[in-house]
Amino acid sequence: MPSLILINRTINSFLKLHFQFIIFITLNILFFFNILIFHSKVSFNGFNYNINSNHFIEDVRTEGKSFSLLNSLGQFDAQWYLKIAREGYAKISENSGESEQMAYAFFPFYPLIIRLFNSVIKDIEVSAFLISNLLVAINFFSFIYIIKKHFSYEISLKAIYILFFFPFAIFFRSYYTEGVYLVLLLWFSYFLLEKKYYKSSLFLSLLNITKASGFLLNLLFIYLAFRDFHKRKIRLSELLISAFLLFVPFMIWVYFNYHNTGSFIYFLLARSYWSPFAKFPFLSIFNNLALIFLFPFLPLHLFHFSQVDIITVFIFLLLLIKSKKILPRVYWLVSLCLWLSPLLVSDTMSFSRYQSVNFPIFIYLSQILKGKQYFIVLSIFFLLLMITSLFFVNWWWVG
Repeated sequence: MPSLILINRTINSFLKLHFQFIIFITLNILFFFNILIFHSKVSFNGFNYNINSNHFIEDVRTEGKSFSLLNSLGQFDAQWYLKIAREGYAKISENSGESEQMAYAFFPFYPLIIRLFNSVIKDIEVSAFLISNLLVAINFFSFIYIIKKHFSYEISLKAIYILFFFPFAIFFRSYYTEGVYLVLLLWFSYFLLEKKYYKSSLFLSLLNITKASGFLLNLLFIYLAFRDFHKRKIRLSELLISAFLLFVPFMIWVYFNYHNTGSFIYFLLARSYWSPFAKFPFLSIFNNLALIFLFPFLPLHLFHFSQVDIITVFIFLLLLIKSKKILPRVYWLVSLCLWLSPLLVSDTMSFSRYQSVNFPIFIYLSQILKGKQYFIVLSIFFLLLMITSLFFVNWWWVG
């Protein structure tokens, strides 16, 4: 009899989870239908398209063709990932063009995934679209599996909805690194909390070659690993193997930079095309402090000077402070690293996008928002996401 009860509970849990997944996917389909039906309600930003972006694949609307959903999701930085996925990184010489040099600012793991898909599919936009949606599904099940172990099924479900329908969650559906970054971040954080350093270091090593916006996670990992080693909770062999797993992928990327460009840190130099702080990153702290004081004079939303991003900085800081007593310490420290890292080395541009993967904050929100409060916030998030997505596909910067 007990075994029958266990089997019945397992079946019910399976059906309940997959019913929620169907609802989740249905909302994602509605998101795409919103773009297809209402994209023309927002004007095409010709200035951003012609002046503030690079084009590996032209927007079909500039060629007089009908709107294409797959094409419209490849905005701004997505063009670089598509270019690298199809053509790779060029060998740099004195005659190299700017676009060949600028490509090194974008790390290789995500375009490598697209390239592998495209070796079979033979259409770079279709490959990227399939990957982004596959990652949405993987994130859903990863989130539920990981978060319910330390909280509850209900909390994990609430958190995944408000995270993926966050107003700036368009980047999970576009051809950006956010989807793969969140998967890797979830499993890195989970194994770090479980003190499984081999597995945690492996996921962190892949994060390091996806993008650098959470570079402080490496210091967190090293601190916790050495602390447990000194407490004799892990062996020296585990510490050394974890360190090896952590640094090897990034060192391969560094050597690749040297082989192709003659500089081990060319990926940093390439960022200077976008940010004046690339060569002297920590000077950005003073710039960001100045932006805070100049907040009333900033435009609502622009590339490097944005009230929206400054507001996001303070909202996430407030949530970070309030969540300290509720979140597991490791998750809270992960959240702190994700909040602080971009502010130390860059201006506030894209800060709202960077925080879209700050999953511990969304766990905290799912705990404090109860009943009608939660559904009101989720509805507002969903509505704002529908609006920002229409601007995004028309070449307005939203993150």
